[in-house]
Amino acid sequence: MCVSKNKINMIPVIVFMCSAFAGVICSQILDKISRRTAHFIFSTGHVTASTIIIFTSTYSGRAFGFALMGLMTAKNITCYTWLFEIMVKENKSWANTSINVLDFSTLIIGGIYL
Repeated sequence: MCVSKNKINMIPVIVFMCSAFAGVICSQILDKISRRTAHFIFSTGHVTASTIIIFTSTYSGRAFGFALMGLMTAKNITCYTWLFEIMVKENKSWANTSINVLDFSTLIIGGIYL
């Protein structure tokens, strides 16, 4: 798939705009439903987005997948909440870094594959 640089650069913009939108909207949703339910919903959405990105060959399909991935970043809120509640202070930075690296590896792989 051959696309212009502007179209390629638009993908991260879409992801982070949707992440910002999700941060504002989803923080209110998470207060209304349980953590487990929220984590299930957003993790399922994230897996769905990753599947769309990997198995779709069109630019618009992948853009939609990355937009959905951006909207599903609220799953991180529950991960970080659990992390900071159960981890001892000495291991919090290591665990925080691990979550970030593993979570954003999908964007790196998707960007290379795109």
